[in-house]
Amino acid sequence: MLDSYCLIDEICEKFNNKLIIKTTEIMKQSIEAKVKATLLEGLKKEGLQWFKPWKAGGENSPINNESGRHYRGFNTWILDCEMRENNYEFNEWMTFKSCSKRGGKIIKGSKATDVYFWNIGWYDVVTKKSYKTKTEAIQKGADESNLKQFFNLRFYKVFNIGQTEGIEPRRPI
Repeated sequence: MLDSYCLIDEICEKFNNKLIIKTTEIMKQSIEAKVKATLLEGLKKEGLQWFKPWKAGGENSPINNESGRHYRGFNTWILDCEMRENNYEFNEWMTFKSCSKRGGKIIKGSKATDVYFWNIGWYDVVTKKSYKTKTEAIQKGADESNLKQFFNLRFYKVFNIGQTEGIEPRRPI
């Protein structure tokens, strides 16, 4: 089974003291194509006029239905577009696993939306252990000369609560 963690090939290298992150060309093209298609579709529908329809952390910005945390960055835009495109009543999202755990069900035929999370971590090439920070690695006994920085991209498939049965919204109507 494919894990939601995507540790990217040739994770990173130093060049002129700048971190260069390499991703597989297929993943890069897939994400770029999805973003471009969504942008163009939205601009065509809106008559090539754009405005920021949300306030960061505002009352209808997308949240995770289970944790109540607001999605940030690019995920805000992706989920807001999906909500508007599909006329969902609530801008609340959850994974299949989260829905099942809380006793809900995903409506048959529903399509998930991808959300992306990334971070930069540290990897010990000798012990093959990963750490969130360089400080953490050193505190846990890793040799600094064996540490390499890496880029970690995770993605999850989420469903709007309008695509579920048995799940109540966190926010009132």
